[in-house]
Amino acid sequence: MIKIVVVVVVVVVVVVVVVVVVVVVVVTTTTTTIIIIIIIIIIIIIIIIIIIITKIRKKAKRDTSRGWQKKLK
Repeated sequence: MIKIVVVVVVVVVVVVVVVVVVVVVVVTTTTTTIIIIIIIIIIIIIIIIIIIITKIRKKAKRDTSRGWQKKLK
């Protein structure tokens, strides 16, 4: 459970940093570079989310299998 909390905190921090970077970039650069950077950031966020989901699913599977083993005993 603690690990999941840590992961969530890390994700929140990453998202906040990304938003700040996007705002700074939007204020300082031209529209074409903004679009490219936003696309890259979106791809990075999607990859991070996929990694987190797979980790949580693996943990959930382990937890359920443990639960079943306890019930069988």
